[in-house]
Amino acid sequence: MIRGSEADPPRAGRPSLQMSRTEQLVLATLLAVSAVIRIQQYTAGRALWTDEAMLALSVAIRSPLELLEPLYYSQVAPPVFLWSESLAVLIGGVNEASLRIVPFVAGLLVPYLVWHVGERLFNRTSTMIAVALAGFAPAMVFYSNEAKPYGVDALVTVGLVLLALPALERPNEQSVWTKLLLAGVVSIWASASAVFVLAGISGALAADSTIAPSRRVRRLGAGALAWGGAFAAAYLTVYRKGIDDPYMRDFWQDTYLKIQSPDELAHSLVLVLRSLLWIFLGESSVLASFAGVVGVALFLLVALLGPLLIGVGRVGRDHGWIGVSMLAGPSLAMTAASLNGTYPIAGRLVVFQVPLWCLLIGYGYDWIASRVFVSYSRITAGVLTASVVVAGLPVTGRWTVRQMQWSSSRELIAFEEASNRDGEPVYVTARGAPTC
Repeated sequence: MIRGSEADPPRAGRPSLQMSRTEQLVLATLLAVSAVIRIQQYTAGRALWTDEAMLALSVAIRSPLELLEPLYYSQVAPPVFLWSESLAVLIGGVNEASLRIVPFVAGLLVPYLVWHVGERLFNRTSTMIAVALAGFAPAMVFYSNEAKPYGVDALVTVGLVLLALPALERPNEQSVWTKLLLAGVVSIWASASAVFVLAGISGALAADSTIAPSRRVRRLGAGALAWGGAFAAAYLTVYRKGIDDPYMRDFWQDTYLKIQSPDELAHSLVLVLRSLLWIFLGESSVLASFAGVVGVALFLLVALLGPLLIGVGRVGRDHGWIGVSMLAGPSLAMTAASLNGTYPIAGRLVVFQVPLWCLLIGYGYDWIASRVFVSYSRITAGVLTASVVVAGLPVTGRWTVRQMQWSSSRELIAFEEASNRDGEPVYVTARGAPTC
């Protein structure tokens, strides 16, 4: 059960309070290298590609209130993210660096917060694995340098879980609950996927039998009222536009989970594996480039999905339904929404789950290592983790999910500026995309 304070003796699944020098060095190295990778990507100045440019158009020319209206090119993004982007371009101008600064900061913070969640729930080995996976997963690196909200979604997820832990560990402190309640309201306006995380946290609060029934009912009622009201308002004013948009419905029509027939079940499994491929390997990684479809599928099943499920089972053993609901509950809520035809299962739309998946996979790897090589469990866990990281390394040397450099738009603009010395107007057709 998730309970205790720093005065409590270490219990199963909870690390000792003092880190050894070796552990400190490993953690510092993981965080530093993951930060360097993100800094390199950010400072490389990759040109905006179509999706980024379509969203940037609204950010660049609209006021904060106008950003609540339907965005250009059927784009949908949380208001808090749009306002932070608007502030960034107001300060730094309309350029790649300003548009990507918010996701960049989020990307730097995610591995660090994953560590803080893991050290409160698991042992040091599994937490180190989770930090490594979150730090080097291609999707996490890519969306740290993408002017879209997906990297911020991951930060909101791990931030909410980190705020929920004190509310579960110290249920009698009203201040920690108040912080979680307010953070939940803000998170719904900052991340479209926050509602799934709050659903998992609500389940954890409901499963905590140590809280007096009357207090539990009051808190769940307050959460339902505040979070449900915030989501209803955000859905009606912002998120519904994307769901009801005919183009977006058509675009995502084949990405909803279905289980009515064996064919639909197989298709759903493909969607899950494709998302894991997108997140942890990328389409041009070492493994994806040389192992073939069957080899990649086996790797995803054995090295990622299997340990993830083992991690869920181990969390259930060590922390009960509280831990399962908090760490796996968002995935279950997302699955329910997808089965209902309201949430697609695709790589970028499940990135918000990555911090929790990394924690669960790390816990699963630690269990596997402790059962296979008892005397060398940490070394085995490190080898397993390194295998996933190496398998996801890009063969082209550019650490992106899709190994492309969308530089044609910058080259085109530079050509037009150099050749158009007389300042003649340049006409773009009404249906022209904002970038190549």
